[in-house]
Amino acid sequence: MLLVDAGRGPVAADALCAGQALEAKLLPIVVINKIDRPDARPQEVLTRSTTCSFDLDAEESQLDFPVLYAVAKNGQATLDLAKPGTDLQPLFESIVKTIPAATGDADGTLQILVTNLDYSEYFGRIAICRVFQGSCMQATTSPSASVTVRLQKTRITKLFTFNGLKRTRH
Repeated sequence: MLLVDAGRGPVAADALCAGQALEAKLLPIVVINKIDRPDARPQEVLTRSTTCSFDLDAEESQLDFPVLYAVAKNGQATLDLAKPGTDLQPLFESIVKTIPAATGDADGTLQILVTNLDYSEYFGRIAICRVFQGSCMQATTSPSASVTVRLQKTRITKLFTFNGLKRTRH
């Protein structure tokens, strides 16, 4: 999802993110935010975003991306600039329609990517991960590899999931 300010338009960081997505053969979802502000220029910003995609050598199939107009602080999104949004349902529907389903095998070998580390005085070191394949259970031991590709056994003592920004213990 590429979030673009309706007043500023795409900036260098947006182009970098869009370039990485296009290189990975992903279809971007362009969300033009802050359309309620007096300096908003959503049509011009859409034109500049499309031009940016051309400049980044997007494939023809990647140029037919969904565009949403939003006022994120009010929780509103719409597909049609002439019809104000009432909630974020159009955004959620675009995500479900555009982003491919996960391809991992729940019964396969556990494959996770640690995306962040945290620490709790009560639990100790916490690895925040994305599961690509397999499943993990509390009180099991699993081999893990570090950046240096050295295997070591890691014991899973507690499992949490996120509900929004809040951790829920399982």
